[in-house]
Order: sequence, then structure tokens, then C-alpha cells
Amino acid sequence: DWEAIAEVKALVRVPVAGSGDLKSADDASRRMRETGVDAVMLGRGILGNLWLVRQTVARLTQGAQIADLDWPGRIALVRRHCELVLEYYGSERGSRMLRKFIAWGLKGFRGAPRLRTMVQSVSSAEDVDRVLDEALRTDPILLVAACVAA
Repeated sequence: DWEAIAEVKALVRVPVAGSGDLKSADDASRRMRETGVDAVMLGRGILGNLWLVRQTVARLTQGAQIADLDWPGRIALVRRHCELVLEYYGSERGSRMLRKFIAWGLKGFRGAPRLRTMVQSVSSAEDVDRVLDEALRTDPILLVAACVAA
């Protein structure tokens, strides 16, 4: 409840952070401006949108707007996230944990349902690579063009 957060900020002298329904850098900037909070925390808004962190930092610190990642950039970021999780948790546990994160990272285009189905069978680092390699070969722009032409 951003109204409650604004009331708290007005009453206390300590730094206050707000969180909730932040799905874009514009959302974060607007909420900071409207409430006077000292910081915002990104939660569910980064699921499938890991680059939101970079976009929000750029907006809040420099007033800059960073475009969404293209498909290869998106896959590269998901791949890096997977590498870090697998390094920390190990192949077996990490690959199971990654199923939902990979699925979120692959949402938002016509070919995504098939890839998300593949993700459900991920049980090793090799499986993660296989799914992400297939995702990289699945160019969403070409899929959209094929649908328009049909």
C-alpha cells in the first residue's frame, strides 16, 4: 500500500524503502517521486524481466532510459543467471530451482510455450544449456513474421 508507505515516510526520520507492483523503471521513479521514499525494492517485477534492475538504476541515478533487451540479450542474461545459480547450488539442485526462472525469462513471445514445456524436464546443467540453446535459435521476430505471412 503505497499510501501507507508515504504516511510512514512523512512521520519518521529514518530512510524508508517502498516495494510493490513495480514492473518498470517508470513505476519505480513515479513511486519515489509520489511518496518521497528513499529507495525502492524490486520484487516480483523482475521475474522474467531481470534487466529491470539495470533499467531502474539508470532511471533513478542518471534519468536515463534503457531499452528492453533484444532476444539474444535476454537469453544471454538468463544464461548468466543460470550459471550463477548452478555454480552456487550445484547441477542437480540448481537445475530444479531454475525451472521457474527460465520459464519466466522465456515468456512473452509466440514460441515460448514449447520452450517452457522443455524447461519442465530440466534436471542438469546440460539440460539448461540445451533449452537455452534452443531458445536462442527460436527467434521471436521470425516467428511473428511467419504468423503474419500465414
